[in-house]
Amino acid sequence: MRGGRHFDKGDAPPELGLCDSAVGPEAASDDSRAGASASRRGGRARGSTSRVGGALLKLLALCMVLAGLIVFIWPYIDAALTSLRMGEAAARYDAAVAELAEDELLYRDFLCAVDDYNRALDETGQAGLRDAWSYTEPSFDLTSWGIPDDVYARLRIPVADIDMPLYLGATEAHLSAGAAHLTQTSLPVRAVAGVSANAVVAGHRGYRANTFFNNIVNLVEGDEVYVDTPWGEVGYRVSGTAVIDPADIDAVKIQPGRTMLTLVTCHPLYHNYQRYVVYCDQV
Repeated sequence: MRGGRHFDKGDAPPELGLCDSAVGPEAASDDSRAGASASRRGGRARGSTSRVGGALLKLLALCMVLAGLIVFIWPYIDAALTSLRMGEAAARYDAAVAELAEDELLYRDFLCAVDDYNRALDETGQAGLRDAWSYTEPSFDLTSWGIPDDVYARLRIPVADIDMPLYLGATEAHLSAGAAHLTQTSLPVRAVAGVSANAVVAGHRGYRANTFFNNIVNLVEGDEVYVDTPWGEVGYRVSGTAVIDPADIDAVKIQPGRTMLTLVTCHPLYHNYQRYVVYCDQV
């Protein structure tokens, strides 16, 4: 045929081009390998996501364990820090008192001011005392005598394992750092002839992991209590105990003819609707 191409029966058919619809064995093999590769990539992605999720869960579990551990041990850490702060306050107090003693005039002036304060309370019948627990204003500005931190003395009760700073004013900050003198009650100092006195000292019981006044409920008649004042050690001896209502002011007032120290704490343990009181007389 003119212009055409004649194929004899014995001639082989022409090869198919790239755009032909039929697929040869080599192309099918390439497609299979590509599919397998994509499948492996998908599996690796899913495995990676799973590993990340597992790591996050482990991290979350670890954080929860650490948080629980901190909650459990924090009261004991706080108690250790409180003990450290009490030691530091006592050291500052001792240094201030040593410096005060070098100024004999100021030293005697401070003692006279304390004696006058106690005498005035005895003579007026403690007219300003209305609550057995809540008086918080310090009786003195101790910085006038070079004593920092409102620390007036150190309270020591060997049998109860108590040795702590005695702050002026029963503020929460003072009660969380040691013992606190209740304003409108006498200050502990050596007895003055003709003056009756009753120094009321409050302390926490069952406060976090701190012991504070926990053990005063175990004090019995005859046990010794000491207050280290700027003018030396003042000794007392336990003479009795009582459980009182917080509003029972008469139970902590000055008793005629006696020079006393009264320790007060919350009662029962971990509650505060009563007060446990330990009466001590100066020896």
